[in-house]
Amino acid sequence: MVEYQSCGLTQRQYALKTGMGYSTLTKRLRLARGVSASAKDTPAFVAVKTAAIMRPAPYQIQLPGGINLQLEPGFDPREVGCLLSLLSPCSR
Repeated sequence: MVEYQSCGLTQRQYALKTGMGYSTLTKRLRLARGVSASAKDTPAFVAVKTAAIMRPAPYQIQLPGGINLQLEPGFDPREVGCLLSLLSPCSR
């Protein structure tokens, strides 16, 4: 690889001149620099979704008569209203 670095040719030109495949040359140059072939394709940072980690706590409602209701974030208020009206006679 010392010969390539001192010849003044582009990688493609050097590969053609020596009969070496272009991809072989680039791989050998990466290895000479101490960079593995897979490290070239590995991003330095990886995006991580944290929505599940930072999920809000559920609402907890304690009704008279020992009824406990737990509502997850994003509940439908109409459904909860119907449920509460059905439970109303039970909580007296």
